[in-house]
Amino acid sequence: MISEPFFPDQPSEVGPLIERSFRLWRRAWSSCFLPLLLPAMLALLPGLLFSATRIAPTAGFQVDSEVMARPSYWLLWALIFVVSVGGQLLAVLRLQQRATAQPQSIRQNLEQVLRRLPAATGAYLIYFLFLAVCLAPWIAHLVWLIGQPFSADALGLFLLSTVLLWIIPTWFSLAGVFFLFAAGLEGCAALASLRRSLALIRRHWWHTSAVIGVVLLAYTGILLVALPLIMSLAMGVSYFRHGPEALLNLQWLTGFELMFAPIHAISLSLILATGLVCYHDLIAREHR
Repeated sequence: MISEPFFPDQPSEVGPLIERSFRLWRRAWSSCFLPLLLPAMLALLPGLLFSATRIAPTAGFQVDSEVMARPSYWLLWALIFVVSVGGQLLAVLRLQQRATAQPQSIRQNLEQVLRRLPAATGAYLIYFLFLAVCLAPWIAHLVWLIGQPFSADALGLFLLSTVLLWIIPTWFSLAGVFFLFAAGLEGCAALASLRRSLALIRRHWWHTSAVIGVVLLAYTGILLVALPLIMSLAMGVSYFRHGPEALLNLQWLTGFELMFAPIHAISLSLILATGLVCYHDLIAREHR
């Protein structure tokens, strides 16, 4: 029996897109596991640095400020961010190759990632910067509200401003998110990949959001089950090994991140598989 292709030439409805997203994820998550796991493991380094310089639980905030004042600390986070973008690019390439049955060597994949990493990193920064600028008025209103006496009128005004000020960020958070696929698969530059994403999703925002929304519900369900279990396990192990002080100085967070990293890598591959399926569906709609 010949299975349905992952990227048909004709546009698809919401149901088939969701089915293909999960089918691609089941087939290809293992090929994306290591590229997505590595950045999650590297994210442990700042926590290890923080723990290594901690003097006492009562000095936690003071020592943390000293660590955060070091340029090397922020350079480390910048490196983690770049590696994370590269890992996602590599995962997208591996998903594309598994879906089209056109495998390439790891050397070829890494060469493509290195060529397209600057554009994808720049697009990521522009994407988050635009969202931050759009959300700045809402954050300012929230800060102002915290300093005011509670009243029903103030709460109503805040809820109204939340609805109004989140319209553009909500739209752009999905409309611009396909830049990663445009940069990784089409070789677009940073701004060009964002423009490509906006052009593809024009007139199809609601259709695409329905697909991604259903998959995000599954992703959220995974997190709601995994996070409390892993957090409880990490805190329990830390408590029995090091006593209550380990909970006060947050040493258990390192163990939590270590145990959560594989789940994060597997679940993120589902998001990328869904994005890739939707990306090709938008291209089919563009050529219709």
